[in-house]
Amino acid sequence: MRIYLVRHAQTGWNIEGRAQGSTDIRLDEAGIEQARMLASRFRNHPPAEVFSSDMGRCVQTAEAISSAWGVDVEQRKELRERAMGEWEGRLFREMHQQFLDSRTMDDTFGLSFQPPGGESINDVATRAKPLINEIVKKGTDAVIVSHGGALSVVLALFLGQETVAARSFKFSNASVTVLVRSDWNVFVIESYNCVAHLTGAESLQGSFDGSYR
Repeated sequence: MRIYLVRHAQTGWNIEGRAQGSTDIRLDEAGIEQARMLASRFRNHPPAEVFSSDMGRCVQTAEAISSAWGVDVEQRKELRERAMGEWEGRLFREMHQQFLDSRTMDDTFGLSFQPPGGESINDVATRAKPLINEIVKKGTDAVIVSHGGALSVVLALFLGQETVAARSFKFSNASVTVLVRSDWNVFVIESYNCVAHLTGAESLQGSFDGSYR
């Protein structure tokens, strides 16, 4: 069983460093080209299933992968990015200190902190876990298209790690991370944050705290 974790291609808000969260931002021109190049990555690896966040930037990316093979994209809200509530649209560099100040003695990694009207990282893990369990139970190869922060949690879940492990991962726009289930019934990282298919194109990395080159 192979799992392909894909971060959506670039948006204008990625370039500006704005928190997108559950705001439905579409791909920009560079992102559309990234999605086209990403699709070529799967030319010899037809996906059995394609799951995507229902945000437009992910659906556009997922459809670029699935269209060549006639595979339907299953849109799932569980794969949405962490909702930033009142902070959506704000620049990450302006919020950086607020994220750091949210840490407490009982929550040193800020996993339980919720922006006003938004979600915590733990909230993302809670809603994503049932879907990950569903995909694992099916046992078929699958592509999962999501967001920089949400994918950090998804990867931690597939590896059987605590949510805090999500703080260790970052994903570039239109990147592919491949997991393979071993004979020991655990997932092994075969490749991480691969952007080799983006020939000549730059890509922004992202996590819960923002995007940057």
